[in-house]
Amino acid sequence: MQQTRRVTQSITAIVLAAGVGKRMQSDLPKPLHRLANRALIDWVISALSDKRITTGVVVVGHGGTQLTHHLEYLSGTAVEWHFVTQAEQLGTGHATTVALEALTRESSEMVLIVPGDTPLLRATSITKFINQHLATGAALSVMSAVVENPTGYGRIIRDEDDNVASIVEERDATDSERAIHEINTGIMIGSLPALESALHRVGRGNAQGEYYLTDVVGILVASGALVRADCLIDSTEAQGVNDPEQLAYCESVLAERAEQ
Repeated sequence: MQQTRRVTQSITAIVLAAGVGKRMQSDLPKPLHRLANRALIDWVISALSDKRITTGVVVVGHGGTQLTHHLEYLSGTAVEWHFVTQAEQLGTGHATTVALEALTRESSEMVLIVPGDTPLLRATSITKFINQHLATGAALSVMSAVVENPTGYGRIIRDEDDNVASIVEERDATDSERAIHEINTGIMIGSLPALESALHRVGRGNAQGEYYLTDVVGILVASGALVRADCLIDSTEAQGVNDPEQLAYCESVLAERAEQ
């Protein structure tokens, strides 16, 4: 599929919202669960307010029709939003590939990838992340966080010079890698050509048999490309929602923010 690129200051945002969310114990699509009277995905969309984001793609799967209907309000925004369906749940790398392949119109040279279940993410953090990436000329930047309990998250692996070497998902990590407290938030920004090239080389030889988006980090590093990690100041912004307990935690964080 031939694609026409825009200038690098124009960014395409990809929101990954195709997961089933079994641990939510509900038939409702996970992105539509309510947090402070708003759907989880609405909090994420609100954080994508940087004016350089001109195109958006929401990847849907479970409950896709319901989710797309909920997001009809996006047609009235400045960003040109598209919806694509990940028919098979083959991982975040596959979901990102589906999103990129669906961009039949002009797309950007820069792609920002955000999970659809990170409602505590601030718009200011996204803008800072974009600015830092553009200032460095890196092929890819990942947003990381240092957390007290990293269980469930991919770990940022650094080399002896403290440069990012790879991201290892918890199920595939060694005991020493699981002891690392710097985690992957699932948020990335990078050159579209670099991402496309690396995604074509991602395989499924891992514990879950999926195409991991995180594998693009090691692939790019091995090719000599610069990959960076920008660590969040407020690690609560990295909190994903996979079960009712995590949803309740997000409610408590929002309450604390309101009191500040």
